[in-house]
Amino acid sequence: FDAFKFSADLTQENKTWGVSAAADKLRFTPEETSGVNVSAALSRPEDETGDIHVGAVEFKLAAARLVSPEMRASYTEAAGEKFTAYEVSSSVDAELLTKKAQLENLTARITVTGDAALPADFSAQGSGFMNVDIPADTAQAGLSGTFAGAPFSFNGITHPRFKGELMLGNIELKAVPRFQSLAWLKLADFDGELRIGQIAAGGFTASQLHSRLNLAEGVVHLSRVIVNAADGRLLGEAKLTSEADWVMAGKLDGLNLEKLFTSVGGKPVLTGIVNGTFDVKGVGLDTETYEGTSQVRLLRGSYNGISARSVRDVVAGRVKEAA
Repeated sequence: FDAFKFSADLTQENKTWGVSAAADKLRFTPEETSGVNVSAALSRPEDETGDIHVGAVEFKLAAARLVSPEMRASYTEAAGEKFTAYEVSSSVDAELLTKKAQLENLTARITVTGDAALPADFSAQGSGFMNVDIPADTAQAGLSGTFAGAPFSFNGITHPRFKGELMLGNIELKAVPRFQSLAWLKLADFDGELRIGQIAAGGFTASQLHSRLNLAEGVVHLSRVIVNAADGRLLGEAKLTSEADWVMAGKLDGLNLEKLFTSVGGKPVLTGIVNGTFDVKGVGLDTETYEGTSQVRLLRGSYNGISARSVRDVVAGRVKEAA
């Protein structure tokens, strides 16, 4: 077939789907099937949103082996003024009988536009390779790209769970879609090492985060967390749910209290260097929901400009014990 075109409406459960396909060339023989500039689209019913597009620059299917220098797929969905697009393309060398495939020159992209909850449009993209072995229920991958403008890389196994090492250059939490409603976490599954160069949440910043990350069933669990903040370090563990509820507990090591108060929008009534333990919780980035307790030792401290050491010395001179 030359200049092949096809379109139809499919009706299922009183819903109509639109189907269209086109190709510059399609060729069928007993030995193989091949095509050039092949594309197909599936449009959802009018009461739903989203279109699915697939295509290939060229492909050949022979002896249960599918080969293409580039195949691509995309999906779009709309919710009011918000549009989300998913795109992926790759060269393909797949053995259909053994259910194994090599995906080289793999690129994937997610873009979110028109989301009023975000300060700017969101995008994440990556490129690399993936080797899929369905009978073994596994896929090896090496990917690198950007996430909300920050560089990232991943090396490891992607199926049935993402396992390996995930590295992010920096991340601004306000730029991540739906931080207040992280329902998308229920679709993710990861176990491995996490490294982030810098994290920003409002005025608070932390750097050189290293942690063990386990993400399953919509719950993020960070264990063995080490992160630099306010001239010191935070050590401990944290949990975040798909409803954006979070808790964190651990140790404070040499934090500059004035910088810590200032970074989270508080008034630095206390200054000094803090060591101790803490236990805090909250919902998303809403500081009004933050609650916590801490047991600390304050070094070189002052309260509203009054030396904590001087106050202690005065009190200690009048009573037997003072803390």
